[in-house]
Parts: sequence; structure tokens; C-alpha cells
Amino acid sequence: MKGSNGIPEIVPDRAFRKKYANLRLEKEHFNMLARGLSFQEKALDALSDHLVEGKTKTAAVKASGMTFPLFSRYLGRFLVEYERARLLAKYYDTSGEVA
Repeated sequence: MKGSNGIPEIVPDRAFRKKYANLRLEKEHFNMLARGLSFQEKALDALSDHLVEGKTKTAAVKASGMTFPLFSRYLGRFLVEYERARLLAKYYDTSGEVA
């Protein structure tokens, strides 16, 4: 769905979350995405446990001391940033040349 400015709107609905249910990231990739987000440290720890270390959502939530609804909101926001970066990637030269 496109917003009023013609830019695709990224909504972390059930279908969107299902698309990324098995997402696993390298630590460096996770850190690059996380750097642009203002999340609580325990949220980043829980997200890393789940997306990098492969822990279940339940295990990541318990280890961080967060509530599941709060973790879910942070995960949705993180996945929106992941999708935005994925969509932006096509605009960048991958040859290593500076444009």
C-alpha cells in the first residue's frame, strides 16, 4: 500500500510479521539496523537474542525481563526498519564505487 506521497507504507500487520517469522541476522547486520533506532537497551538485547542468537520469543522476553506485548511492539518497529533498508538497497551501487 502506498501512502499519500507515493512511498510504500510499511505496516507490521500479521501477514508482514509472518513473512519475517524465521528471520535471522548476522550480528553486524543487526547492529547496523539497531544503530538508527532509539530503543531501550533491554529491548535491543531481547531482539538480538531472538534475531541473532535464534532464541524463541518467549526465551528472549524472559531473559530480558520485558513483557511480551512490549517486545512485540519493538519487534514490529525493528522489522519495519529491516524492510525499509531492504527496499532502499536497490538504490545503492554494490560495486564499491562512489557515485
